[in-house]
Amino acid sequence: MNNNMIVYREKPIIDEICDIYHYDDNIRHILYVIIPAFVLKYGYEKESVIINTFKETKIISSNKEDNVRKAYYSSTPCILEGTYKTRKHMVIQNYNNITLIELIDYLVHEFNHAVNSYKYIYLRTGLTYRIYQKDTCTFIKKHSSYILEEIINTKQTADIINIIKRLDQSNPIISNTIYAINAETSNTYESEAYYLQSYVCKEILANRTFISTLEKLRI
Repeated sequence: MNNNMIVYREKPIIDEICDIYHYDDNIRHILYVIIPAFVLKYGYEKESVIINTFKETKIISSNKEDNVRKAYYSSTPCILEGTYKTRKHMVIQNYNNITLIELIDYLVHEFNHAVNSYKYIYLRTGLTYRIYQKDTCTFIKKHSSYILEEIINTKQTADIINIIKRLDQSNPIISNTIYAINAETSNTYESEAYYLQSYVCKEILANRTFISTLEKLRI
């Protein structure tokens, strides 16, 4: 399936999600490129996981300024009618003052955490775990492996944004968005999140066999 067909395929589902959560047109048009890029990244066999993650995770835009925590994904367990469930949402801080590519980076980064945690009702976020007290669902701590999780997630964020950059700019649904993204970025996009940690681990990230194996195990 070519790039145009995947955009047309996902558009009705994206419109449904946007209508449920009353997203503005800015978020809607960004999701027109993000969700197809996720499907292209992980394959059509993971399409339902990707779509369900976006359906279950609400994007909350906030004008609160936070230079440390610019965006975050939250998945917390709860007990409903004797069954463990999760409440999921992601928050974008300083929404009205960030650039287009910053917004896309934050959305891709946080949703990539969510997609790679989908099958677990509680605890897992990609490669790492958040630990909760079983009876009360009270958060206890985050496992120490979270740095590796963030490094891998940052690399995959760049991979997905580079897929977005290569989508067909002649497609009228996404043409303005793709043009704006490419105007803000160089030929190959690199995420600046966790820059120091990623730099220290650059030799590991360059090992294609290791990264490919880890990505398959992670999702």
